[in-house]
Amino acid sequence: MDKEIAEKVVHQTLNVSGNEVVEIRGDKNVIDFMEILAVEVEVAGGFPFINVFSDGYIENKCKYVPDKYLRRTPYVLKELTERKDKIINIISRDPQKTFKVPSGKLKLFRAAYRALEEEEDRKQIPNVQVVYPTKERSAFYGIEFGRYKKILLDALNIDYWNLRAKGEKILKLFNNGDNLQVKTTSGTDITMSIQGREAKLLDGIIDEEDINSGNYLESLPSGCIYILPVEGSANGIIVFERAYLRGQLLEDLTFEFRKGKLIRYSAEQNGDVFQRIMNGATGDKDKISHIGFGLNPGITQPTGDLVLDEHVIGAFFLALGENRYLGGKNSSSLNIDFVTLNTEIYLDDKLIIVQ
Repeated sequence: MDKEIAEKVVHQTLNVSGNEVVEIRGDKNVIDFMEILAVEVEVAGGFPFINVFSDGYIENKCKYVPDKYLRRTPYVLKELTERKDKIINIISRDPQKTFKVPSGKLKLFRAAYRALEEEEDRKQIPNVQVVYPTKERSAFYGIEFGRYKKILLDALNIDYWNLRAKGEKILKLFNNGDNLQVKTTSGTDITMSIQGREAKLLDGIIDEEDINSGNYLESLPSGCIYILPVEGSANGIIVFERAYLRGQLLEDLTFEFRKGKLIRYSAEQNGDVFQRIMNGATGDKDKISHIGFGLNPGITQPTGDLVLDEHVIGAFFLALGENRYLGGKNSSSLNIDFVTLNTEIYLDDKLIIVQ
């Protein structure tokens, strides 16, 4: 399985070519997979370098390093940013793991590294985020590990060129539409304007055309359309039946928007978790970052894992906060996604069937 995924990432999604420098990021628990990716990069003629981190390192750094050093952006990594051509970022962390450090320390650490991310965004370095199956992730979502691996592999092993062909047809509808409405039987009924906004397709491939249009970010599994709605246009209610935040399950998390701002939120349980996240965030945390719709034919059932569920056909996802990396205007320390399934999508009062 690991070699199959590595081949897709290196040769198809990123299309690594001779002499390109590729950074491979990941937790120490996936070092074997990182090495497989590194070899595949060299097969393509590129130069890999592996950037390994761990929760223990981050916790100890925040605990022992003085604030004046913690807030520094590592100049060595900044220099490497000038050299690297592509990035592979492996997502394998236990969703219920939290950092056992004071929030103020963690903010300093994240702010220092955010400067590196902003430089990568400025240079528009092609970056693919790859979800890797671990027993911790499958256990958290209550799915037997073998089944979780199969769901993930099925989601990865789709025909990306066929996905692109189908996605481009739907993309034209959104790019020619003005008013969007999303409904669900659980109570979602929200409207917003997308007039003049260009929708983007994530189809598992970053090619020259994507990069030239500013579409340099990808995630695997892939398969969705996303768009930045007109600022101040969102009105209504959206209900997320299940949302996982900081290792906690929030049921029926409900957002109410008025003139594009989140004015009210509630949840049947663990609503205080979202409250703490909002209290700790800064900037445009109560504004919509982007919205999107799932298109992946390989995912036939929800899992509770956001990175899979937001690509399910019929899924609608919404992110709050930062969106300058997508060409938006929101500046925030927050960037967080939520997803709801089995949606009805109306474009200019016409029901859009995504299949």
